[in-house]
Amino acid sequence: MKICPIGITNNYNYAGRICSEKYERNKLAAGADVLAPLKTDKVSFSGTWDPRVDILRKLLFHKIPDLYSDIILIPSEALKASLNGEVFSADLNSVVKLLRANKDSLFPIETQFYDLLKTQKSKSPHMSLDKYVGAIFPDYNVELLKTQQSVFDRMDSYSSELPADLLEQYNYLLYITQQKLNNKQFFLPFDLGEFKYKLGKIKERIKYSGSAEEINAINGLLSIVGTVHDVPKEVRLSKKFESKKYESKQQQMIARFRNYLDGSILRNDKDILDILKVAEDRVYKRPTKIPFNRKNFIRDIKEITAQLDDKKLAHHIEKEASSLPTSKDSLAALVVKEASRSPEQIVYDLLSGSIGSVDHFIALHNGGSESLFNYVLSSSYMNSQKAHMPFDKFAKKHPKIIKTSHRQVGRLEKLADDGVFDEIGLEKYYIENLINKLNNAFSNK
Repeated sequence: MKICPIGITNNYNYAGRICSEKYERNKLAAGADVLAPLKTDKVSFSGTWDPRVDILRKLLFHKIPDLYSDIILIPSEALKASLNGEVFSADLNSVVKLLRANKDSLFPIETQFYDLLKTQKSKSPHMSLDKYVGAIFPDYNVELLKTQQSVFDRMDSYSSELPADLLEQYNYLLYITQQKLNNKQFFLPFDLGEFKYKLGKIKERIKYSGSAEEINAINGLLSIVGTVHDVPKEVRLSKKFESKKYESKQQQMIARFRNYLDGSILRNDKDILDILKVAEDRVYKRPTKIPFNRKNFIRDIKEITAQLDDKKLAHHIEKEASSLPTSKDSLAALVVKEASRSPEQIVYDLLSGSIGSVDHFIALHNGGSESLFNYVLSSSYMNSQKAHMPFDKFAKKHPKIIKTSHRQVGRLEKLADDGVFDEIGLEKYYIENLINKLNNAFSNK
């Protein structure tokens, strides 16, 4: 089957078609259910998925462009091989070599970081990655603090309109935030959700860089954390809540966690030891240094604004909080985020967002199916950013999608012409179906 070139209008609408050869169509005929309002699921699947998803994943070994960004997708197996403990080296020479091999898969801020490493590598090739990041941290931290402070100043201009009780909560949150940003020691109650989240991030890295024994160990640690359940804030503040009993359970869990870790292969894992140190201080009510976390700050702000009757004011405050720099749009934020992490975690963070993932083009809860023809290939980062957002809305937020999706289709056509689809057993109709979906999505944009 020969695939005709895709014509592009001035609006970048696709006009693709299959030129010859009969083929057996899937139950989803072109222009049928796939043309319903388009929304997308997260990376994870629920229910029984089309077994052909594994065939689709094989395309990731053929330099597939991200549907939603300018990068080339990385097969998870390739990243695992690169980060394997037996071959990974933390010196700048080795790290730059690894990143150079994946340069086309780096997002813009990660590319800037890579350029920093290249410059330093020419001066100190055997310098360790974590030592270099620690050396540049102070200057970038000052830069980031200036940007963050401007956001807090804008938030303060709205805070004067808050009711007295919410203003008190807001001021306390900003006080805690300043303590974190200024690297001060202070006491803050243990946050189980935050601890689970950070441990989960470490697990993702170990899944790619660790041995089977290390993976079993991190799973064992997570199972210990799972023996204590988080309690909603409103319950914790109620008169009936037995705080001492709950705190005792947290302390017992952290003690078991420490004992298990000390006897496991992960006993010297820097990232786990760092978050455990903070957790122990918090459960035993000792002053400690707690890094600022943008996601947690926005979550805490939303807990305050959710109590507001003035939804316009709530929107303004939340919007300003969301404008805080992220490690995907600020080099300073990336450097500060990675400053205390292990070399393995830093490299994983730089590349993990580019891992190829399979996304539901039409969300399951909106009638989408677990079908090959409802799957698309995207980076794990852009997939998570899109979440359940309708495709046309996401494309409006990221205008480059018009061009990047065309780039992916062009690559798929080339692979089909070169016989790769036949080689891996993937139906060529997948391309026409994708074109139909994109045609419809962009016409609704």
